[in-house]
Amino acid sequence: MIKIDESYTDYFDDTDDAYPGGKAVDAPSDESIEGTPLKANFFNDVIGFFQALIVRANGDFSVSGRPDKVGASDLLNAILSLVGEESDARNDAIIEEADARMAADSEHAALTSPHSATSSAIAGRIIVRDKNGRAKVAAPVEEDDIARKADVDAALRVVMPIGTKYVLLPGEKSPEELWPFCNWENVSGNWAGDFFRVEGGNALPFGDEEQEDTIRNITGKTGGSSLMATSNATGGIGAIYLVDGGSSPSAGSGSMSYHNVGFDASLAVPTSNENRPINRTIQIWQITSYK
Repeated sequence: MIKIDESYTDYFDDTDDAYPGGKAVDAPSDESIEGTPLKANFFNDVIGFFQALIVRANGDFSVSGRPDKVGASDLLNAILSLVGEESDARNDAIIEEADARMAADSEHAALTSPHSATSSAIAGRIIVRDKNGRAKVAAPVEEDDIARKADVDAALRVVMPIGTKYVLLPGEKSPEELWPFCNWENVSGNWAGDFFRVEGGNALPFGDEEQEDTIRNITGKTGGSSLMATSNATGGIGAIYLVDGGSSPSAGSGSMSYHNVGFDASLAVPTSNENRPINRTIQIWQITSYK
């Protein structure tokens, strides 16, 4: 564009900050020539801008040939075309940048060792799982550190050392179900059919061999010297008792009484509706959780 201060050295105003290159002024009257004249350079500067705008927007100087007006403006269409072109270019750049970022993110996500990540226990490195989905950490020190399998196994060996016994009751889960991380063996045959007895009393010393089964001795006899007598047959002793069997005439005078012999173990030892050894009631407890 032209410079007004060079093209119009006498008739322009260079005091307005809104026009740093100077601005035109009116003539004081219709007959005066002291106003800014309309020169060819000024007109060419304006229409040159319009033509450059049209060519830039359309690729050539294709116009309607009619004066611009509201609703039919070649200049406005050119401006809108350029704005849309710029907007499209800007959008294309944004999309291209977004695609590049997505590709970079996908590439980064596919890395097996981003930022030098490792599955080994190396300080200051990001943890990444190996091909089997595992990763290693150092031995824990603080209470909230990650526990390793070795640490968990060691703790279990303290809580449930090798040789721990478990009493399995009918209808309950087997220890293999309750503690699948241990190898269990049914060793019931070591004490097949045994009753367990608290040491002391008549029990064998702890650690000795199996104590044989026995029952308490039961004894009994009839009283007097004869089973059948008129005067000397008396009641039984211990588990033996006499049952009156009636009488019959004797060879001499009078009669002879007959007695049957009875046996009742409850007269000698404690009895019940079951056979049982000396025993003591116990309770069986189980761990349900950890504090």
